[in-house]
Amino acid sequence: VTEIIALYRSFYRGAPDPGPVIDALALGPCLPKFFRQLSAGQRQKLGLALALLHDPEILLLDEPTSALDPSARQGFWQLVLERAGRGAAVVLAGHQLDELERYASRVAVLDGGRLLTIGEPADLVRALPASDVVEFVTDWDIEPQTLDGTAPLNYVRSAGGWHTLYCGSARELLPVLLEAAGARSATLRQVQVRRPGLHDVFISLTGRRAA
Repeated sequence: VTEIIALYRSFYRGAPDPGPVIDALALGPCLPKFFRQLSAGQRQKLGLALALLHDPEILLLDEPTSALDPSARQGFWQLVLERAGRGAAVVLAGHQLDELERYASRVAVLDGGRLLTIGEPADLVRALPASDVVEFVTDWDIEPQTLDGTAPLNYVRSAGGWHTLYCGSARELLPVLLEAAGARSATLRQVQVRRPGLHDVFISLTGRRAA
C-alpha cells in the first residue's frame, strides 16, 4: 500500500504530504500490507486516499462511504469539507441520503436516468406536503380513504410490510390510525414518529426507498 501511494503521488508535481489523508481515513495499519490482503473497506479507504492525496480542484466520487466504518466515514467527510471550503468542486453520487442531507449544498434526485428534482436539501424537504412522518409494520392493507380528516396525507407502502404515512400532524393522525386499526383487529408494530428528511423526498418522487 505504501508503494501504491508513492506511485500515485509521483504522478502529480508538488503533491502534498499524504499523512493527513492517511490519518483521516485510518489507513495507517494498511500501509505495510499487499493490496490483495486488504478487506473491501480497506480497499475503499485506499481508493479514496488516492483520489484525495494530490489535493484536486474537482472531485467526482461514486458511493465513497459505502464500505467505510464510522470512524473512516467521519474522517472522509472532514477531508471533503475542508477541500470544498478551499474552493474545490465536489460532485458525489450516493444513496446515503442522511449524509447528503447533512453535507451537500445541492442535491439532484435521479431515478432510472431521469432528473426528478434539484435544489438545496432543506428546500427539498420543506417542499414535502407534510410536517410529520409515521412509520409502522402491519399486515393490514391500509387504504388512504380510511384515514379521512388527517390531510395533508400521502400514503406509501414499501417492501417488508413497512407503511409510511406523511401527515400534517402525527398528534392528529395517530388516534385516527389506532381507531381504524382497532376496528379491523389489526396490530401496529414498531411505530415510529419523526420529521421528514431527504430520503422522504426520494420516496415521494419515486414511490420506493433508496437502494
